[in-house]
Amino acid sequence: FVDEWSLSFLGGAHVQFDMGELQKASENYELYIKYNPDSDEGFTGRGNVLTAQGDLEKAAKAFETALRLNPKSGMAYVGRGQMQIKQQDWDAAIESLTAAIQIFPDHYPAYVTRAEAYDGKGDSLHAEEDRKRANEILDAQSDLTNKALTSRVRSAVAE
Repeated sequence: FVDEWSLSFLGGAHVQFDMGELQKASENYELYIKYNPDSDEGFTGRGNVLTAQGDLEKAAKAFETALRLNPKSGMAYVGRGQMQIKQQDWDAAIESLTAAIQIFPDHYPAYVTRAEAYDGKGDSLHAEEDRKRANEILDAQSDLTNKALTSRVRSAVAE
C-alpha cells in the first residue's frame, strides 16, 4: 500500500529530476524509499539520479535493488541500460534495453537508447533499425493523439 502522502515524494522527485534539480530529486527519492522500501520505483529513480551525477557504482546497486524487487520493471532496465552506456559497456546496455523492450514493446525511448548502445559498439545497422522503430512508434502515437483530438473537436461541434 502506497499512500498519497508518500506518492507526493515520488511525483516531486520525478519532476525535479526532469528539471535537472538532482539534489532535490535525490532527497525526495530517499524519502519515498524510507516509507516504501519494497517499491522498485524509488530505487529506479535513485539509480537515475546517481547515473546523472556520475556515481555509477551506487547507481548499479540501486538498479539491482529495483530489479530484485520487480524483475519486470521496464523503467529499471532502461535506467540500467543508460548507466551501462555511460560505462561504455555496450553489450550489457543492449541486454538491459532489450529486456525493457520485451516488457514494453512500444516504449520508444528504449529503442533510442539501445540505438545509442549499438552505435557505441559500432553496429550502425542495428542502431538504424532501432531508430526506425522508435520513429514508427512515435508516428503511431501521434496518429492516435490526432484521432482523439479530432474526435473531441467533432463531438464539441456537434453539441
